[in-house]
Amino acid sequence: MKLYTSEFPPLHIPNTSIYTHLYPEKDRHPESLPAYIDADSGGVLTRRDARCLTRDYAFGLRNELASRGGTRLQRGNTVMIFSPNSLAYPFLLAGSLAAGLKITLANSAYTPVELAHQYTDSNAVLIMVHPQLLPVAVKMFDYLKVNINEAKKRILLIGWNLSDKGPAGFLQVDDLLGKGLLVPEEKFDGSDSNETALLCYSSGTTGKPKGVEVRSINASTQLFDKVFHYSLAVEKHSMKSLRILLSAAAPLRAPLIRAVSDRLLTLGTQPAICQGFGLTELSPTTHVMPPGAAKFKIGSVGKLAPNLEVRLVDDDEQDVKEGEPGELWTGDIGVIDNEGFYYIVDRKKELIKYKGFQVPPAELEAVLSQHPDIADAGVIGVESVVEATELPRLVTYVLHRGRTVLIKLVPASYSKRAYVVSVKPLSSDLEKKAFARSVQTWMQGQVARHKFLRGGVVVLEAIPKSAAGKILRRELRELAKTEILDDMPKAKL
Repeated sequence: MKLYTSEFPPLHIPNTSIYTHLYPEKDRHPESLPAYIDADSGGVLTRRDARCLTRDYAFGLRNELASRGGTRLQRGNTVMIFSPNSLAYPFLLAGSLAAGLKITLANSAYTPVELAHQYTDSNAVLIMVHPQLLPVAVKMFDYLKVNINEAKKRILLIGWNLSDKGPAGFLQVDDLLGKGLLVPEEKFDGSDSNETALLCYSSGTTGKPKGVEVRSINASTQLFDKVFHYSLAVEKHSMKSLRILLSAAAPLRAPLIRAVSDRLLTLGTQPAICQGFGLTELSPTTHVMPPGAAKFKIGSVGKLAPNLEVRLVDDDEQDVKEGEPGELWTGDIGVIDNEGFYYIVDRKKELIKYKGFQVPPAELEAVLSQHPDIADAGVIGVESVVEATELPRLVTYVLHRGRTVLIKLVPASYSKRAYVVSVKPLSSDLEKKAFARSVQTWMQGQVARHKFLRGGVVVLEAIPKSAAGKILRRELRELAKTEILDDMPKAKL
C-alpha cells in the first residue's frame, strides 16, 4: 500500500473546545488588533471586543433567554444560525460555542422547506435569524405545523448593529446582552473535545443535504489566531494591503485566476491567488496552495496539509503508478506532480466512459471556459440504448455571454431540431444553430477525438449549482432526459 504523507511537520492537536482554542486565557496578540472587519459597513471588532461579546452572548443564551420567554438552553443543545455574512456572525457563532451549544449553519438562500429539513434533521431548538430572513423562518415553522406563539419562543432576531431590527414581538439578540459574562466558558477538555461542535450540512450531489458532525478537536486544528472577513468591494476600498486570496469548494480555473489577477493589478496589488481542497467530513481542509507557488502552479490545489495521509487508487482499489490519476478515497480523482503538488481532475462518479476511454467532465469544462463566448459550462454523459454503452453524447450546457438563448442540438444520428428562447431577437434559424455548432467545431481543435462534443450543445441562462458552487449534474441529467427522450431511437435487437 502506497501512502503519500505531508511534507510539513506534524502540528500539535489541542484537546480543547474551539472557543478555548480561539480565546485562550492569555492572548498572544495585542487585544487592540482587529479580529473582524466588515468592509461594507466599515465596522471593526477588535480581539477585546470579540472576547467580551462572545462571553456576554454566551451568558445571555444560558441565563437570560428562558427568563424572557424563549426556549431554555442547556449544554449539548443544537442552535441554528440563519443569516448572511455580517459583523454579528462571528460572535453569534463563538458565543454559542462558549455556551456549550452545538451549531448548525443554514444557507441564507434557503426556502422554508429547505430550511425545515435542516432544522428538523439537526434537532435544533433555537434559530437565530437575520431580520430580512424572518418571513422565511416564520413560514418554515408554519410548514412544520408549529403555531406562531411557539415559533416566537424558538426565534431570536439578529438585530444587533442594524438600524432595522425587524418587527416587534420577537426576542432580539440585543435583549440578551449586557447581563453578565460567562466566565469560564463551557469546557470541552480532554476526551470531551470529541463531542460534536458543529453540524455542517453537505450539499452533495444526491438527495437532500446531509449533516456532518464536526468535533471540537477536528475544528480546532484548522483555526487561525486571527480571522478576517472581507467583502471585496474593490472599487470602494484600497486593496494594496491584500496579500493572499484563497478559493475553495469549487474549481478555480486559470482564465478566472488571470482575470482577477489582472483586475487587482490595475488597483495596485498582486496577491497570491491560492486554491484549497477538502471535504466537510475532514473539517474541511486537506490541501492548500503555498502562496509562494501560486503563480507557478495555477490549477493546483496545493500540497497536503500536516497530520494527513493520502492514498491514490484505481477502480480495483490498487495503488496507481507515480504521476497517474487515481481516486483519493473521497470520490475525487487526483494526480500528484513531481514536486508534490496535487491536482483534482474530477469526481469519480462523474467520469464519462466512451468505448473504454474515461472523459472527465471538469477537464472539458475547463477547456470550454476558455472560449471567448462562454461564461460557464457543465458537461454530462448520456446513455445510448442503441450501442448499450455510454457514448460521448456529451450534452454540454454553456452560458453564452451577451444573450440568453436555449438551443437544443440533437446528435447527427438523430433528427435535428432546435428550441430557442431568446431575450434578444435572433435574425434567423441559421444563427440560432450556428453558435451551438461552432462550439462543437471549436472543441475539435482543443481535445482528443474521444472527447469531442458529439452530444450537442445547450445554452442556458445559468448552470445549476449547489450553495457551495458545485455543478448539480443530476439536474443536468434530468434535463437531458426530458430533452432527448423523444429523439432517442429504440435499441436494435
